[in-house]
Order: sequence, then C-alpha cells, then structure tokens
Amino acid sequence: FRHGYFDSCALRKRGYGACEKTAHFPQRYRNICLYERARCNNALGGMGRQQFSFSSDVRCRGAFHNQVPQVTGEFTMLKMSVIIPVYNSEKYLDLCLGSLVGQTLDKSQMEVLLIDDGSTDRSGQIIDDYAKKYPFFKCFHLENRGQSSARNYALKRAQGKYISFLDSDDAISENLLEKYVTFFDEHYDETDLVTCRVTRVNEDGSFIKLHNRYNTLNETKVYDLNDNEYIYIAHSSMNICIKNQFENNITFDACSWQEDMRLCIAIIKQKQTLGFVSDCDYFYYQHPGSTAGNLHGYYIFELITAFWENLFAEYPIYVPDFIQRYFLNDFEWKTRGNKLMPYHYSPEKFAEAERRISALFDRLDDDVILNCPYLSAGRKSFIIHLKHAYDDTYEYDEVPRAVIRKLAVCGKQMVVEGRLNTYLAEKEGFRAYLLCGKEEKELKLSYSNATPRFDSRIAYPHFEFSETLDLHMNQRVCIVCEYGGYRYTCKLTYSQFCAINCVRNKANLGGCLVSMSGDNGFAVRKMPSLLRFISCSRWSARFALKHPKAFLNRQLGYIPTAGRIWLYSDRDGFTDNGYTQFKHDFAKKDGVKRYYVTNSLRNKKDLFTPEELKYTVEWGSRKHYRLYFHAEKLMTAYIEEDVYTPFGKGPMRFYTDLHRPEIVYLQHGVMHADLSHLYSYEVCGADKVVISSDFEKEKLSKKYNYKPEQLLLTGMPSLDLVSKSESERKIMFSPSWRKNLIGVYKNGVRHTADEVFLKSVFYNETQKFLNSPRLAELLKKYDYTLDFKNHPIFEPYNKYISSDCERVHIVSGSADLAKYALMITDFSSIVFNFVYLRRPIVYFAPDYELFRSGMTHSYKRLDIPLEDGFGPMTENADALLDELEALLKNGMKPDEKYILRGASFFPYRDSHCERLYRELMKK
Repeated sequence: FRHGYFDSCALRKRGYGACEKTAHFPQRYRNICLYERARCNNALGGMGRQQFSFSSDVRCRGAFHNQVPQVTGEFTMLKMSVIIPVYNSEKYLDLCLGSLVGQTLDKSQMEVLLIDDGSTDRSGQIIDDYAKKYPFFKCFHLENRGQSSARNYALKRAQGKYISFLDSDDAISENLLEKYVTFFDEHYDETDLVTCRVTRVNEDGSFIKLHNRYNTLNETKVYDLNDNEYIYIAHSSMNICIKNQFENNITFDACSWQEDMRLCIAIIKQKQTLGFVSDCDYFYYQHPGSTAGNLHGYYIFELITAFWENLFAEYPIYVPDFIQRYFLNDFEWKTRGNKLMPYHYSPEKFAEAERRISALFDRLDDDVILNCPYLSAGRKSFIIHLKHAYDDTYEYDEVPRAVIRKLAVCGKQMVVEGRLNTYLAEKEGFRAYLLCGKEEKELKLSYSNATPRFDSRIAYPHFEFSETLDLHMNQRVCIVCEYGGYRYTCKLTYSQFCAINCVRNKANLGGCLVSMSGDNGFAVRKMPSLLRFISCSRWSARFALKHPKAFLNRQLGYIPTAGRIWLYSDRDGFTDNGYTQFKHDFAKKDGVKRYYVTNSLRNKKDLFTPEELKYTVEWGSRKHYRLYFHAEKLMTAYIEEDVYTPFGKGPMRFYTDLHRPEIVYLQHGVMHADLSHLYSYEVCGADKVVISSDFEKEKLSKKYNYKPEQLLLTGMPSLDLVSKSESERKIMFSPSWRKNLIGVYKNGVRHTADEVFLKSVFYNETQKFLNSPRLAELLKKYDYTLDFKNHPIFEPYNKYISSDCERVHIVSGSADLAKYALMITDFSSIVFNFVYLRRPIVYFAPDYELFRSGMTHSYKRLDIPLEDGFGPMTENADALLDELEALLKNGMKPDEKYILRGASFFPYRDSHCERLYRELMKK
C-alpha cells in the first residue's frame, strides 16, 4: 500500500473483495475496495498484482484516492479530510503538520490533502517527507494557480465525510478534528458549517485578544443566526468544518476577492445556523515579515463593492438579517483600518464610489446598525449618517458626549479644555454651554483634528472648546447642549492627559479637590489642606495596592530637586534636533541644569564630552522619572509619548495630576505632509512647536489649531549643521521608505518583506534607472558620480540594489549633503535641506498613484504637492533620465520658477540654535 500497489487476490482471500459492507475493513484497504467495486461488482479475477498509473500533471505519495471515482453516501469511509494549500511555507510546515500528527482522531479515519501550489522553496520536499512517514498525508504538486484553485483541486478529491481547512503557517489544537466529527455527527441535520475559536499568536508565543464574536460564541452548540442574540456573529474565516457533498461541493471563486466569506455565506444561508465547539482552538500565527499586501482600497474597492452589490441583488425585496450583519462587519473593519476607499480616484469618480457605498447601506435596517454590540456610538452615528447621506429630512436622535482633556486651577479660576462629540453641532441652532453652579458660559466650538475617521473620512465630528470659569465654593461642573428646543446633558469621559481619568477619580489641583461626579459632571470643592490630604491619601492607599510600581514612581515626584531643569530627547538609537540643541545650550552659564535622555544610544563617548556625559540620563530610569516630574521644559524631536516621557503612552494616566514640563516639539524635518490627525495641538500635546518657515506658521495656525505664541519661528537646530561649502560633482539619490514594502516593527526589530519589495514598481523602476546605459553615459560625459542612499528603514534591502555603472555607488549611514550638487528624492523631507542650500531637486515617485491612495505612507496628501514643489516631478526611469540630462546640460541650474520658490522659503539661514535658545529663555 505504501508503495502504490495493491493485490486483489490477497484482498479476496481475506474476505474483502465481495463484501457489501466496508465499515469493518482496516482503513488502509477501504479506498482500495472502493476502487475495485467501482470497476466491477464482482471480484476482479486473474488481475494479480496491479499498479496504479498516476496522471502527468500531479505527483501523489501515500494515497490512491486521486484514482478513486467520486462516491457518495454509503461509500464514504473516512470521517475527515483536511485541506491545506501550501506555498513557500517551509518555516512553518513542521508546526502545522505536527499539529495534525498529534490529533486525537484515529488516523485511520482521516486524510490530509497537501496541495503544493508551485512553491519555490523546500515546502514540496517537506510535505513529501511527511507523506513517506505518515500514510494519511497525501501530497499533490501543481503549478502556481493561487490558494482558491488549490483548495478547489482538493475539494474534488476529498473522501472524508467532513472537510476542514487549515493554512500551512497555522496550527490546530490536538482535539480539534475529533471535536468536529463528534459535533457534526450529533447535529448533522441542524447545521452545515461548524467552527471553533481562533486564537491569534504573536511571534513570541503571546496571545492576542480574541475577536469580539467570541463574546457570543462561548459554548458548544448550534447557533440560530436569526436569533437577535446571535445575528452579529458574521463568521467569515476558514477555521471551519463542512459536510462533504462531493460533486455538489460549493467551491471557491478563484477570480473574486473575499472567497472565504463568499463560501461561508453560501453554505450558511441554506439553514442560517452555525455550529461552534468551544473547547478547541485554531492557532493563527502573526508573522513579523508579513505585510498588508493587496488588502487596500487601491486594489480591492471595485472587487469588494461588486461582491456586495451582486450578493444584495439576489434579494431584491429584503436582504436577510444575517447577510446585513456580514456586510456591516466587513465594512467596519476595513474602514477602521483605512483599507477600503479608493483615494487615488479623481474627485468625480470618488464621489461615485461614495454613492455606491451609500446605496449598499440603504439596504440595511437602522436597527441592525444601532443594535450592533461591537460598534461604538461614534461608529454607529457615522454609519447612520452615511446611510442617510442623501436624505436631508432624516434626523437621528443621539446623546452628545464630551471628552475633557485638561483641567487646571489657578487662583480663583479653572481652565477646562476638551472636545464635544456630536453630529448635532453641525446643525443650525445648536448651542453648547459649560455650567458651573449658577454660572453658564456658551462654548465657542471649532472643528477638531482629533476627529476619529473611517478610512480617513470624518466618522464622528469632534469640536474643540476651551473655557475659563470663576470658581466658587463646592460647585458641580457639567456640559449642556441645546438643540430643537431640548436640552441634553453630555456624558463626560476624561482623556489620559487629564488630571482625573479612568485610573484616578480625584485630584488635588491648586488648593481644590476635583473629583468625578456621576457620568455627566465633575465636582470642584475648596477644602482645608488637611482634608484634601486625607481624601487623596485614601485614594493613594487603594492605588498602591492595585498599581504598586506606578505608586513608587509617583513618590519620585515629591522628592525636592534644586534649580531649574531642562530635558532634551530624540528617538531611541538616533541623535537629532534634541542632541544638537543640547550641545549648544549646555555651554551656557545661565543656572539651568540640562540633561540629555539617551535610549539605546551607542558610542556615547564619541558624542559627548566628559562633562556632558555626567548630564546624560538613561530613558525609563528612576532618575529620568525624577527629572521629568521636576523639569521646567522638555525639548524633543519626536512627540510620541513613548519617546519623550519615561513611562510611555499607556501608563501616562497614572501621573497626569503631577507636574508636567512644558513640551517643546523641535520636529525632525519640515512638516510638509497632511498630518493634522497626528500633530495638531489637541492630539499630540505639544505646548510649543519649533518651525523653520512662514509656510509652516500659516499651516499650523490654520489647520493644526496652534496659537501664534505657541509657534517658534527660529529654524530647526539641525539646520546649523548644514554646511555652506561648495558642492562637488556628485548626485544624491535618496528616496523615502514605503510602509507597504516593509514588515512590522516589533521587539526593536523592523522585519523585511523581501518578496513584496522585489515585485514593487518602486524597486523595478529604481533598478532600471541605476542600470540604464544612458545614465552611465551621462555621468561619464559630464564627469559626475551618483550615490544611492536608502532610507535607514530600507537599508536591509541594499543587498538588492545594484548597478553595473562604476560611477554609481550604494552608500549608507550619514552623509554630508553639502557635497552634492543635485538631490533626487520623493516624499522625503530631506528635500528641504537642498531648498535650504538652494540647489536643484528632481522628484522621482514611480508609485505616486499608490501614494495618493494612502498605501505607502501614513499620509496621502502633501501640503506642497510634488507637482508644485521645488523641482520637476517624474514617475518613471526614462522621465528621470530626461530631467537629469536637462540639468547636466544647463550646468545644474534649475528653471527660474524653482529658484524663486526655494529662495523665499526659509526666512533665516544661520544661528538657529542660538535663536531658539533666546526664545526658550523668555518667560
């Protein structure tokens, strides 16, 4: 049997050849008997020893079943067929196949169909080795046709009563298949699909939070998807087991997107039930080298939208409730991850795309949206308004919410800052008031950049407010909205920046005790210091028991520290504007103690003098905590809380009532992209921002909600390091990185996605340019060299960057930009160094359409578009060569319009550190 032979005479002698019931056969002979019965109702006399002949398009080991005719009903001998498509999975196959070897289900009752979909690594050899060792593994080697085609190939050959699916880089618990079989046998007529819990596992073995559907799927039983309690399950992944219908099996659509969901819906819609086994797991492994790939609106919008349009068209009168839930679930997670809308479309075409989405929502019941348990109030409100986007008469009753970001008491006044979240604020006649005792102040509302977004669309409008109140004895403060003759008291929540929040419900501020009062207000009470101390001490005791580490860190804030303290910081492992300004300010004898925060910084002795080294402090150390709590100012080139605070973003809520230094954001480049959702005043928490141009001043005051006094127009410190020396006959080619061409950043390591990178238009056009004979001729003719310098994140890909031209060099590390006569770049802010030097620039963005779709960066718009930038814009290697040749012929002198744009951009061209120092010293 193992070698592909059977002996019909031997079978007849054992009594198997003419037996009507095969249920008692040794399993290794069952498929053989089925094969003989299919050829002849009687025993095959005189055949002797026969050998199967296998078709030329597939190699099979350890099985004959590709020769067995399709059979149904009483002839199904195996209990379970497991289908695994395999493509370049050599790293994970041992884990996957090992979980099948360890199954508690009798191996004589199962088969595993391994479909090698044209792997180019050792995957094919690995599965062959398993098939030699374990007969229930059956291997098929095909040309690459895709995962769906591989699964369909296996569906035609599966002989088990039930079929389950497994990806080649995942694994299952040892009892899963047995549980599937037992459950299906008991509930065969009640459901057509059974699933289990998906447990997502990180590379380090830690588990990721379960999907919210498992709040409902929590016990072994059959779930009626028309029951209001279960209608939001919307199962769509392939951790499923289905009945084998043989020639009637529903297959995967290899030409469509969401083939998994399509198959699940097609099977479930017959009975509209779902089986679930609770005490087993499908382990889904998150691999660090993986990327989002083609899961983006640039690729999938038309396919996804057509899928739902066609499915809804099957129900012209009413779309079944459970399908509505599937659509709602699919839309929610794709838009939450900015993976649906096609932002590269023209305005007219994009408006049509929005109308198509709105038309799909027209088929949903409002109750389906409003009763969804896993949608927040903001998302529900957004979807309701999207559904009724073209209905001016629709009114949606909602309870406004407000988030308090800042509470500060100074003397007899309190400052209250926050944002109001409601669609009503867009209505004419809407008013909002801050009530403090009998005092009532109308709030002046302005649009907030903190507004959450679905696929970069406004999801739930936020409106900023800032108001000062006169304090009186024992008052309760709340926010009231007025619209249509009614008054609504807002529900209040508190951000992690607020002195009171989810961890601390009371705080001692400026001689007042501020505490939460219900879910729609807070109380302000003037109390003697002893009573305030007793009240806060009670809270501290409970806090110490629950959060002992944070409690000990807080005590550092009460240790007196003499003198004025300033902190400077950059990102871990890098020196930037924080380092440059520290070096300048440290030499000043002005009574300020200055410390530079280091984090994984190498070669400290080369970067600092012996005296400066005494004033460096390691990030996250107890000394860092103590200095942070007593610092007057903190200068940072990166505004993320994980960088400039000693405790990071999450734990910040433990310390917000303690002293906070003035945060000065030095930036690490000219902010030329649309990043208001990250760097506006209400989002990032910066008190002041260092800028280098009038362009930034206008942008940050109008779009980012900074006041003029918060913007320090001094120029970034690093501009002092830009040499003014004459250029050499050298060209710099320095592109930015792309988030769609790199893996995840985890545990201090940025993982690569080599296969994705090598297939990208960015890589191929870059290589085409660097290896162009025309480039070699131009460099030789005009006696220039070209240095290609990848972004630090992309430097692992330098092994793939090459050129046959001896005048082209692949470089890494720091470079003296003043030596270069020309810069070739794309979206990188490095372009402003050459604007500062007044030297020519050429933009090269072969994936510009991908950029505009939002796929390559965290932004998709530039406040200075490349078409209106400081040099010509090109999108392919040939166009870049044309612009390079024109500049070389013209002695590296750009067009007059680019000269004029660059000449007026920077108002200052020297002494930036000194100018910033003087601004910081002002009271």
